[in-house]
Amino acid sequence: MNIELHTGDIGREESLHAPVPNRFGELSVKRELLQRSLNYLLLKGLVKQVFAANGIEYIASETTAPFIDTLNEDYTLKLMENVKWVFEKFRDYTPGKIREYIRTNQEQWGSELSFCSVGFTNG
Repeated sequence: MNIELHTGDIGREESLHAPVPNRFGELSVKRELLQRSLNYLLLKGLVKQVFAANGIEYIASETTAPFIDTLNEDYTLKLMENVKWVFEKFRDYTPGKIREYIRTNQEQWGSELSFCSVGFTNG
């Protein structure tokens, strides 16, 4: 599940997308697209790759904010608002606490959780 699209599943009043069955499966379908998109952002210098104690992390670069400031479509603005909301909601969660939150809500999100979360919640 893309939590920025389905924030209604994690306590926000409204989701950006409809609550389709087994929506956590979107992650497995979009995994390759996400990887290609991340590689593109790296190539264009919009994010930086950092090797941290817990693995690889991706952070904003100095060109990220000016680029984001050019995005002004309604859908994109709502998506950015949701990303900020998700960040605030999970700001103080450890990776273990996030895994537990996902396990607790598995049935609500669909049966594909175990398959889709390989590599997403491990660590």
